[in-house]
Amino acid sequence: MEAGQTRSSLLRRLHDPNDKESWGEFYEVYHPLLLRYVLSHEVRAHDAEDLVQDIFLNKLRPAMLKFEFDRRRGQFRTWLFEVTINAIRDWARRRQNQPQAVGQSSQFTGPSVPSVTEELSQEWKQFHREQIMQFAMKKSRESFEPKTWDCFEQRTLRGRPGVEVARELGLSVNAVYTNAHRVLEKIRELCERHEEDLAPPDAP
Repeated sequence: MEAGQTRSSLLRRLHDPNDKESWGEFYEVYHPLLLRYVLSHEVRAHDAEDLVQDIFLNKLRPAMLKFEFDRRRGQFRTWLFEVTINAIRDWARRRQNQPQAVGQSSQFTGPSVPSVTEELSQEWKQFHREQIMQFAMKKSRESFEPKTWDCFEQRTLRGRPGVEVARELGLSVNAVYTNAHRVLEKIRELCERHEEDLAPPDAP
């Protein structure tokens, strides 16, 4: 199945508000991403959590119940970026327009209303990539036996010789390479599911 089809399938499942597994995955992936991005705009921690919850409850959840994936209209992560940055801008404007209490300084010390720039867009892409990679690694590790994961970690991540890893784990060299490949393919599948790949952003 192609990445777009897998991704589209996930988004379609979110049409069902009672699909706890799909909504749980959606929240697990995107809550940390949104929170990190909001915090990067000088929003205080308790305000950031409130803002992210508002984005999920009042913007993402209603939208995802009827969201239709169309690659011709761009990537899902781009749409999510627009939703998030607009929510930050709306929040900042509301804070700027709040009346000040008696004796309180009239100078607004919160975040300024951000304008969408290439720098902000690239920052979002980097945050998105890091979050998806972290999620894919975590889920992949949970889905394999410890020894299978160890093959991937020792051979692929640490670059140790297959013979050495095989001897240490009590496996054949072929089993080490096979296990490492299985884990890598799982990580790749999860990354593609959320519009990322394993190649560095600047890779050809």
